[in-house]
Amino acid sequence: MPVVDGEPGRAFDLRDRAVDVDEVATALRGGPDDAGDASADGSITVRCPSPGPVHRRVGVVRPDRSYPLQAALAAAARSRGHEASVADELADVRRRLEAIDPPAVSLADERRHVASADAPDGLEERLASLRGQLEIARERGEDAEDLAAARERAVADLAERRTTRIAAEQRLERARSAARDARDRREERLRLEDRERNLERRARRDLAERMQAAFERAIDALPGEASAGEPPGRVVGPDADGALAVCRLARLQAPVVVAVDRFQTAEAAAAALDAPVLLVDG
Repeated sequence: MPVVDGEPGRAFDLRDRAVDVDEVATALRGGPDDAGDASADGSITVRCPSPGPVHRRVGVVRPDRSYPLQAALAAAARSRGHEASVADELADVRRRLEAIDPPAVSLADERRHVASADAPDGLEERLASLRGQLEIARERGEDAEDLAAARERAVADLAERRTTRIAAEQRLERARSAARDARDRREERLRLEDRERNLERRARRDLAERMQAAFERAIDALPGEASAGEPPGRVVGPDADGALAVCRLARLQAPVVVAVDRFQTAEAAAAALDAPVLLVDG
């Protein structure tokens, strides 16, 4: 049961308090059972079950805003235990999305490593020159030990450079393969996200259609000027009346903040909505 400023109950008339609808909404959103929260200036404290999906859409009813009534009606259906016909498919898509986490892959570093592994300019030419000088020195019978050592160093340097380049090219190819895989996974994620959005729309429509007859009856039973329209969840008249009708249909534990002039008393509002109510000036 909600507790407002230490007082438990289901119907609270705050119209004579120096609090506005935004302050009450702030206190409500931060008001779990065991902690509670205060409005920005501490003028009111509300302790209650945490507001759920219905509250996030229509839990603060005021005359100066519009409401996502079809989504709210679908949330009300779920609060009453209904499931959309595409619920299993939607759950599967979401599981697959959670499993896709494409890494960020950059080829820039691997390309730089390949470029830096190239033999220095002139190394092959120097090796060829040393070979020629060594052959000439040996033909002349000259001491060629220094030339032979220089040639061996050049051979080893060139071999090391070639080995390093091969390894760098292999790493670059692996990085390219990883980049292709990451791209494929990103494309798959985009496809699944699009599928998820389509399924969410179908689920909202499906659930709202199931609740449409009850929604019409709820609007007719409440004070106000609106009537049910099409598609399901739409109203002809003030959106606030549709929001109240959704609240009447949903199973709510946290209070509805009512800031429209529809009820004489908080008790009348709580009885009409079959939910806890905080009645405030709009």
